[in-house]
Amino acid sequence: MNVTRRIQEGFALPTILIASVVMLIVLTSAVTATESVRTGLDRQYYDQLAREAAESGLAYAQYCLQNNGYLPSWSNSYPLRPDRDCSGVNSNGASQYIINQDNIRLTFNVPYPQNMTVSQLAISTGTVELLRPSSGQVWRTYTYSTSARIGVSLSLNTVAFSYAGGYGAAFGTVIADGTLRMLGFNGWGQLSNGSFSDTLTPTSFKLNGTDKPVSVFTNFVSQGYNTFVLTDKGDIYGAGFNGSGQLGDGTTTSRNQAVKFNLPAGKSGQYVTLGGFQTYVLTTDGNIYSAGDCGYFLP
Repeated sequence: MNVTRRIQEGFALPTILIASVVMLIVLTSAVTATESVRTGLDRQYYDQLAREAAESGLAYAQYCLQNNGYLPSWSNSYPLRPDRDCSGVNSNGASQYIINQDNIRLTFNVPYPQNMTVSQLAISTGTVELLRPSSGQVWRTYTYSTSARIGVSLSLNTVAFSYAGGYGAAFGTVIADGTLRMLGFNGWGQLSNGSFSDTLTPTSFKLNGTDKPVSVFTNFVSQGYNTFVLTDKGDIYGAGFNGSGQLGDGTTTSRNQAVKFNLPAGKSGQYVTLGGFQTYVLTTDGNIYSAGDCGYFLP
């Protein structure tokens, strides 16, 4: 009986060793899998931070372009960064990092954009740097680059074409620098370039003050007599023939430089329809104001 018992006790040791080895392998595999998942999640997190930094650079580039007539004021030598103004110059000693804490640094870099004629192609690169707590040295870097075309939003109201029978046509469009350029027949001054002469070279539609055109209006029904623009301030300006007072400036004098359509105080324009001798302006509050020939009426 004692011999049998010794054999049974001796047989249990290899079983325990094998089970221990199997459990160790399983545990090692679990730890490895956990570490792999954690590494993957960390990478996703830092990649997302780099992406958000890059998108911040694009937002900054858009702000700078919009405030400078869509003409870039920075350069490749002085790119946009968090610590720089729209000229790429650090004038206030700000930090070049969006975030610089907990051994993580975020920044962006936007070089000089590419001119796409009606817009600017801006490319922004966001960077995340991980620092060693002991030395402060960078030991890992994550980057993300993104791009966007930034410029005046194009729509049907940024392009205009008119035709005056027996005289010729005129064409105009709002371009990326925030100006309206026109060419063609200008017998009534409807190109608003300060003359009554036709031109084959696009000229700027002159406005008073610092207003910028966002929409331009003319059509075939108006016979090319006038051109109107809606500005970024909600004002309406018109140029051209004004024999019936259709420019809405209170006179019947034709204009070769745009004059303001006299809307009531506090009203902002939204859309203009031209009838040749009459003009109708839709305001943002849903009302319509008109000026010009009123020789016909309904009983």
